[in-house]
Amino acid sequence: MDADDRLDILNVMSLYGHVIDARAWDRVHEVVTDDAEFDSSALGPGGGGSRAGLENVVAFWRTAPHPPAHHFANAYIYEEDGEVRSLSKWFIADGHGGIFGGDYQDVWRKTDAGWRIRKRVITGRHGLDTFFERLAASEDPGS
Repeated sequence: MDADDRLDILNVMSLYGHVIDARAWDRVHEVVTDDAEFDSSALGPGGGGSRAGLENVVAFWRTAPHPPAHHFANAYIYEEDGEVRSLSKWFIADGHGGIFGGDYQDVWRKTDAGWRIRKRVITGRHGLDTFFERLAASEDPGS
């Protein structure tokens, strides 16, 4: 993995938030592989569980309660066990002056179209209880 690979991965990491926030479901293939796995079950009952396959991931995202905007920071890209991986922090404004967030643990695959997320495990760190309480009360975490 060279510097160009790392830059490409960082660009895809950045594009993820823009695609989700814009609800640009026709562009998800620019971010994840066709056999992508997304596991947010560590977020608890409101977190959405685990999905496999591009169509299943997009179907969940279409109906999932999304916050106003997705952000990430502290991207660490490395190789382990013959795979390219990354670890980053995610944080999301709650619409009430606070934030909540956690970690993204990603496994990457280089495709003919460039680097894509093959597997993402999402974990929470802080503020999620408040987010899910607001979500249960109003179905709109940003309100």
